[in-house]
Amino acid sequence: MELKVNRRFNEKELPDMKTLLSEGEKIAKTITIGESLFMKTYGVKSEVEYKRKMMQTGHVMKHTHIGWNSVSATAEGFQKIYEALKETGSHVDRFGVCLDGSMGVPEKYRHLIQVGTGQVYKTPDEWKILSQQVPVQVHMGDHMIGSLNSVENCVNALSAGVTTIGNISHYYSYEYPGLDMEYDRTVKACEAIAIMGCLREQGAAIHSNLDDGMGSQFHDLANLGYSNFVVDRAF
Repeated sequence: MELKVNRRFNEKELPDMKTLLSEGEKIAKTITIGESLFMKTYGVKSEVEYKRKMMQTGHVMKHTHIGWNSVSATAEGFQKIYEALKETGSHVDRFGVCLDGSMGVPEKYRHLIQVGTGQVYKTPDEWKILSQQVPVQVHMGDHMIGSLNSVENCVNALSAGVTTIGNISHYYSYEYPGLDMEYDRTVKACEAIAIMGCLREQGAAIHSNLDDGMGSQFHDLANLGYSNFVVDRAF
């Protein structure tokens, strides 16, 4: 499907759900979920499987966010943080990679928006580098499912061994100035959700942080704390 800049739509124009699910299923069949160093180390096939094991043992999982616009710099950061925590007897179970806003749009349109300081991947192979650095699972939330580039990012992340992917609430809150492409964004987000649903039994899970969604649109944030939690949901 050819993306069209500033493409607004009437909801009646959207493909029916059967068509969207069919496309997602077709793409899902082409995906082999990668095995991260974390999975190899702990003998699991997904982060969901690991979470369930930790629930049984009472282990409190720890997450931290990290990411520069250089893959090598982020990899070096992974190594330093992991080793520093190990020396002190501490740990981190998951690194959330700070993807740059430009990753939320197809590469052909990235020249139209400002590039920030977050992680930028230029090839599918670069997606696989970080998951092999240290035995800490990689999570990707920003500018993933819900963005204009939902499908491509979802496929690349799963292939790299990233099984918990977000942040679906960004469909409502994140904007890409100059690329007001609601129709395309909606279609691609739905297809990515369908992909994750097809791979649910393999541990694929969609992540959503409510504070990054509709809550961030409120002018009065006095009571926003009530929604300040993370939901991991395997669709």
